[in-house]
Amino acid sequence: MSVSRAEARVRASAEAVVTLRPGDLIGRMPGAALHISNPRISEAHALVTLRGPRLMLQALRGPMSFEGIHVLEVVMRPGVRVQLCDGVELTIESVALPESVLGVAGLSADVLPLTASVHSVLLDGPPRLVARFDPEAAAWLWTSETGWTIQIGRQPPRPFEVDRRYAIGQTEIRGARIPLVVASSRCTRGTGRPHPTLRVVARHDAVHIFAEGRPVTTLSGLPGRILSELVTIGLPVSWEVIARSLWSDADPSALRTRWDRNLHLLRSKLRAARLRSDLVRSDGTGLVEVVLVPGDVTVDET
Repeated sequence: MSVSRAEARVRASAEAVVTLRPGDLIGRMPGAALHISNPRISEAHALVTLRGPRLMLQALRGPMSFEGIHVLEVVMRPGVRVQLCDGVELTIESVALPESVLGVAGLSADVLPLTASVHSVLLDGPPRLVARFDPEAAAWLWTSETGWTIQIGRQPPRPFEVDRRYAIGQTEIRGARIPLVVASSRCTRGTGRPHPTLRVVARHDAVHIFAEGRPVTTLSGLPGRILSELVTIGLPVSWEVIARSLWSDADPSALRTRWDRNLHLLRSKLRAARLRSDLVRSDGTGLVEVVLVPGDVTVDET
């Protein structure tokens, strides 16, 4: 059976088997994909990441042992057992890695991978694909159990398929396959613009940003919580992990709306303070992270 997304089935001690994908968090945090209620487990204990053609388990704020040795990361393979603390052991039941994933051709020189659950096509400047729902977009793509779907403006949704062409205004795109190793490593970094050096101090409900030659910027409320959680985790993580830690009882559609609204508010506050609005950025695969450039530092005081 072919697979369309990288994933691993993991058992935590006597718990049920859980399917984990890149960006999923393991820990005591309510929004963790594998939630473990144990005082020895950190809120953000470990993270699943995709490195080329391999799924990795990365230690975050908690220890991790493999074959009796403390490790920072381990390759996820069937049969591998990883101990997080006394009495909590993860067993990798199976790993599925597709040879390629579906992508979008026609928006840039490269085929852009579709590895997040929702993407938007923006034409309010250079044509681009973003890994989020944007209500002002010219088109949207999303995945379900039956495959990928595209909706262009007010047109009815229809399947998004390999080699099929879709006209979005004056722009034409088509579905194309992209090797997994290429899709997992394609991430734009850096802004190329002059910027002040930043010192980002996270204190749970508030974040203080010290920028060279500028007043201190304090972000509180939900925008502050988003940035604080990302600083605490310190690695790219699924947007849904952060969103679930803020709105644990929200249904999926409301969760995405709240996330987009508050991420937009966070970036607006950064712009108003004359700071980089892309300090928090999605990497095109459904993961979100704090993007630092040389000289920037983060301090976790949560």
